[in-house]
Amino acid sequence: DAALTADKTTVAALLSPLTRRSAPLPADAPQIEAETEDAETAAPAPIWPDQPLDVDPVGRLDGKIALTVKALALEPGLTISDARVDVELSEDKIKIARLDGGAVGGQLTSSFDLARAPAGVTLDGTVNITIGGAPTKGSSDGANGKARDAVRFTSKFSGRGFSPAAVITSLKGDGELTVADATLNGNSPTAVAAVARAALTGQGPTGGEDFAAAISNALKDGEVPIGELTIPAKIEDGV
Repeated sequence: DAALTADKTTVAALLSPLTRRSAPLPADAPQIEAETEDAETAAPAPIWPDQPLDVDPVGRLDGKIALTVKALALEPGLTISDARVDVELSEDKIKIARLDGGAVGGQLTSSFDLARAPAGVTLDGTVNITIGGAPTKGSSDGANGKARDAVRFTSKFSGRGFSPAAVITSLKGDGELTVADATLNGNSPTAVAAVARAALTGQGPTGGEDFAAAISNALKDGEVPIGELTIPAKIEDGV
């Protein structure tokens, strides 16, 4: 077992022990000069490596690794802060039992299973993200542990491929986006009722363009409580 700490790293660096390196060319092999790119135009290195995965280096190991990283780059534009990664090694399988940290303004929790397969490796995982909505003290929601005004995203997926990049682009699964206490801005029945009441009592426009304008303006005010809103999501080809 081991415990490791790092200031920052990427998925490519973590997977480097499992990615095969191209064999070096013989000394007498003809040299091919590659066109060079300016530093400003060169494409950034991909976070998910496209070298084939090979679990043999850890396939005969049993143990656990606890890794703490202040900044872990998971995807372009998605960095997990204060990440905690718990890895369990066993024959032909690597289990990331826990990958937690701060992401997209909320808290991310996830787990992954990476296993040897006839066509490379398979990946099965879950990712959950919760943004905002700490339970309010003294509230009924706080009493049962539910978060008010929270946005939650949950997903479960699987993929298969020879390289990390191929595995990610093959991911398929299902997800769900839930807003715990959603409201719709505008379109408030109360605001429209006020315009209608003014028309009936002679305190406002009763018809024509003036009445239509009053209704239009009223629809911009107020809000309509919707309650918990759930939107299903589908993951296809890694998206």
